[in-house]
Amino acid sequence: MEKKPERELAYYLTLFKIKGHSTWRAYLGGSKDSFKKQVVNDHHDITETMVMRIDRVTGTFQPL
Repeated sequence: MEKKPERELAYYLTLFKIKGHSTWRAYLGGSKDSFKKQVVNDHHDITETMVMRIDRVTGTFQPL
């Protein structure tokens, strides 16, 4: 019997800036690549990104 991979107990917070704006916007996803998948269909030019991993058990933030 094949064992299912355990689900990672973390959220990934992506902060990003859109071209022509100085404020950061946020996207919360379940994987580190979820924001990239969302942006594929978006027509905005993203100029900066910062990704942080939030551990759901301890509540700690870890920049990636």
